[in-house]
Amino acid sequence: MPKTRVVVAVAYDRLNLFEAGIVAEVFGLPRPELPGPLYALRVAQAEPGELRGPGGLRLCADGGLGLLRRADLIVIPGWRNHRELPPRGLIQALRAAHARGARLLSICTGAFVLAATGLLDGRRATTHWRYADAFRRMYPRVALDDQVLYVDEGDVVTSAGSAAGIDACLHVVRCDHGAEVANTIARTMVSAPHRSGGQAQYIAGPVPPRETDGLAAVMDWARARIHQSLSVPQLARRAAMSERTFLRRFVAETGVAPKRWLLHERVRAAQRMLEAHGATLKAVSAAAGFASVETFRAVFRHIAGVAPSEYRRSFASRAPETGRDHKRSSRPADRALRGADDRIQDHAPRSRTTRRVARSGAGRRVPPHVGRTEGVAREPRTLSAGRRVRGSRRRQRPAVDPARPVGRRRRAPPARRGRGGPGVLDRGRRRRRRDLGGD
Repeated sequence: MPKTRVVVAVAYDRLNLFEAGIVAEVFGLPRPELPGPLYALRVAQAEPGELRGPGGLRLCADGGLGLLRRADLIVIPGWRNHRELPPRGLIQALRAAHARGARLLSICTGAFVLAATGLLDGRRATTHWRYADAFRRMYPRVALDDQVLYVDEGDVVTSAGSAAGIDACLHVVRCDHGAEVANTIARTMVSAPHRSGGQAQYIAGPVPPRETDGLAAVMDWARARIHQSLSVPQLARRAAMSERTFLRRFVAETGVAPKRWLLHERVRAAQRMLEAHGATLKAVSAAAGFASVETFRAVFRHIAGVAPSEYRRSFASRAPETGRDHKRSSRPADRALRGADDRIQDHAPRSRTTRRVARSGAGRRVPPHVGRTEGVAREPRTLSAGRRVRGSRRRQRPAVDPARPVGRRRRAPPARRGRGGPGVLDRGRRRRRRDLGGD
């Protein structure tokens, strides 16, 4: 059972309830479909006095800033006024928790609170694009990027507007417990399972008035064929557009280029397979649509931040029990994984003994392990004299006959060949013999 992490949300007067509701939805609700409680949510009051919300609501916290001492994750759900500095006690408590090893997460204008602590100096961060100019004037030491949804600096995560806070919280869940758990929470929230942090905050363009005008059908078609080799011209033909028009429309509606979106979808499919299946990396890369294992490793490390093998070790045992077997599943990625396993098994090199066993029976293939006995070693195959041993460059020496006398046999020198043919000495040598009185 995974460890239950303590999450503390900071509450303040005139609290933004939407951002606070995101934290409660992701980290606070009980989820019986997941293996045990993943998070324990607490609310810490940042300042003394009564806490009020919009619409005359009165808020009650679980305790004061002392709750931050036991927190694994601290969330700042916005801030009431970006021009107002946070209380000094909150700044000191956040610094102490960060020095202890707690992770910090801000939503929207909550980045102003983290910047006031000095923990963002010299690091990348983001906030709502509307407050980007004010943020740069107040905190020039922070490398602000107002074009992305969220920025993960390891121990500090900052997100843009309110909706981007959902993506940032799901990103934290994905880092803690894997993509399958994050997708399960996203499905219950009826939210997008994953949007990369590099996606644009604001898309300059109207929302498509009809479903047929958008590219959702083309994107679903590509997801269903993620194991195939897809290209931009194929997607453009599927959308009944020219390639240039398709590129322009795709970037305008999603904020990313089609190739980049497709790479992220392939990595997402690979993450699900690494968590749920025990297939080899070669089979996973083929089922995710990558041309080679080397390309799969490079792209996976670039997008996910870790190698595929490390990701499997971290999240394979944390995936929830969904009761589905990939050999019986009808999902396109699972069917592609099953086909990749079969192709690799068919093309795997087999020994003569394996081929004989595999061909036994009435034209039916039998698994190579049939007929073997555990713990019994096979007798070594005898080799003829001078035959090359498989896997070695040395030839096996022939057996020595004990009746044969041991000794070094001298070989006769080869006959010299002259100009006149075999066994004929050249003229110079005849002349020397004649001069010495030999002839």
